[in-house]
Amino acid sequence: GAAGGAVQWIVKGYEERPGKGMLWHMRQIMYADQWCNAAMIAHIDGDCVFDSCITPADFLEGGKIILRYEPFTSICKRHDAMSRWQDCTQKILPFPVKHETMRGHPEVYHRTTYPLARDLIQHKLNIRIDEYILSCQNEFPQTFCEHVTLGNVAMEKQPDLYHPVRQLSDCPPPDNKVFQAWSHGAIDQPQDLWYKGKQASYVPVKEFNRILAQYVPTEEEKERMRE
Repeated sequence: GAAGGAVQWIVKGYEERPGKGMLWHMRQIMYADQWCNAAMIAHIDGDCVFDSCITPADFLEGGKIILRYEPFTSICKRHDAMSRWQDCTQKILPFPVKHETMRGHPEVYHRTTYPLARDLIQHKLNIRIDEYILSCQNEFPQTFCEHVTLGNVAMEKQPDLYHPVRQLSDCPPPDNKVFQAWSHGAIDQPQDLWYKGKQASYVPVKEFNRILAQYVPTEEEKERMRE
């Protein structure tokens, strides 16, 4: 981290596979342990913004990583389309896939979860994971789901590293300190979104601006931005 407890950001990029952009993005997530050397790795989407200061402690409970989930038997009663993520993940993992684990950003995993998930997939399918991912459907709904894969591996194989928190509705506590819009919708038009455990209409760009306006950069940060 940088001076004063702030995080030092390092931006890295990669070349997309033609016509397979979303799948190749998912592939990078499955190899996140090779992108950095952190013990725990957080993932957050581009349609999200943290609404307040965070520390690693916000995503830990008793030293374990908070992993939000809801059983597919429960969530599919409200959102039957969620079964697609169960179906595609069950094809590649050697144990019953019971839980929908994309229940709130950021998704946080221990670095050992990634190689374990890759090994389980390759052992079951007898095919390199890159080859399998690229064989899937790139357009929504994709036929590979990285976070349901990683989340179920974490819960099934590494219970000593994770603190599962069952979700009883769309966005209950603990507060993840994230405002998330819907990336398939217009950023300047109202969207029906869940935030802080409540569903309401928001114009994403207005919320992003409201949240970011709370942040006042230090003189050092201003200098770095000018550079």
